[in-house]
Order: sequence, then C-alpha cells, then structure tokens
Amino acid sequence: MEAIHKITNIYFYLHKWDEVEKYGHELKNLAYVIYRNQQIRKENRRTTTWLRAERHLVFYYGYGFLSVSTALQKKGCIKEARAELEGYADLSWFKGLDSEGEADVEQFRVWAEANSYTLDLLLGKRDILPAYITFLENHPEEISSGLVTILETANKYDFDVDSIIDKYSEQIKGLQESDDVKQLTYYYCYMYQLAIYHYRRGRILKGQKDTLNYLSLSKQRNWFEPPVSIESLQDHMQLD
Repeated sequence: MEAIHKITNIYFYLHKWDEVEKYGHELKNLAYVIYRNQQIRKENRRTTTWLRAERHLVFYYGYGFLSVSTALQKKGCIKEARAELEGYADLSWFKGLDSEGEADVEQFRVWAEANSYTLDLLLGKRDILPAYITFLENHPEEISSGLVTILETANKYDFDVDSIIDKYSEQIKGLQESDDVKQLTYYYCYMYQLAIYHYRRGRILKGQKDTLNYLSLSKQRNWFEPPVSIESLQDHMQLD
C-alpha cells in the first residue's frame, strides 16, 4: 500500500492524471479488501489486533478516494470527482481507529471541505469565495493550493480577484524558497495562472514578469519538466 501511495504521488507531481486515477482506485480497493479481511478475522476471533502498515489503514483507503477525485477534477469531470470526494469526507465509521487513525480521519475531512469549495468554484459559483477565504484563513496549510484554484477559476470565468492576490502575494512568494516538492508545484502552478490572469486583463508587463519568474525558477531548480508547459502560455501573450 505504501508503494502504491508513493507511485500515486509521483504521477501527481507529473500531472499524469490517468495514472493518478488508476493507482488511486488500486489503493482504495486494496485497502478495503485488507480492511474487510481484518474484520472477518476479528469476528471469527482469529486475531485480536488490526494490521499495522507504515501508516494507518484508513489513510490508504481515504487517500485512494482523494487521488481519484483529484484526477477526475483535473480532467474536468466535476460530477464524478464530487462522488469520489464523498468517499473520504467522513471516515469516522472505520473500525480499529487509534489516535493516528482519528487524526487521519480529521485530515481527510478538512481536505474534503477544501476540495468541495474547489469543485464549486470550478463550476463558476463565485458567491462562495468569501466562505472559501475564511476557510483558508482557518487552515493556512491549504492557502497555496487554494490560491491556485482561485486563480484558475478567475481565468475561466473572468473573476476579479486582485484583492486576494494582493493579500497573499508575499506569502505565496515564500514558496519559491521551499524544498518541499508539493509546495514548489503549487508555486509553479500559481505563477502560471497569475501570468494568464495578468495577460487577460491587459497587464502585459506584469504577465511577462511572471512568465520570466516561472522560467528562472524552473532553471534554478533544474525542473526539466515543469508542471505546466511554457508553450501553453503563448496564446495569452499575444497583444490584440
């Protein structure tokens, strides 16, 4: 299970969403088979303990649903992504929870809430922005991914999010110094979406600055295959 979890993460950072979905299904299915077998063994009094892997079993089960939901969201399958989200939103029914397992259940609850806002925004529900910002303030660890979602939505539906960009600009810049691959990925995606945002609003110089920043950091970090391609910015760089 830990091996599948790590493979899923690798494909996540590479934005290989078909593979993320495939291994997410494999992870949740394997975790559930093990869970059911453990239940049967306990019911038949063939064991008195729950399986201990590198992480609690509930983590692998929930992470499988999270991975599939994220992959579907990235592929634009919003309805299907929400159905998978329900699979990890409330895992309190999971038997054999200890303190670690309970912490995992709470973490998945928070992720489900954050991703529910994401799916609503991707459907153009601009009115939830204030509630989402409040959520991000209460869960600062979600700010980096949240800002990517907000910019992506702003670009898709022509939202004005200048005040949000200004509010978090210094905080998001700090991510470029991070050694965490996940946070760096969010930073790259943020700069990509920010460049598009400025180009679409006629701020050509700002857009070019963000693009150059993206390229410069990519070179510094030896990121030979950034999470988003610079060629995909070309359509937004043309002047009318």
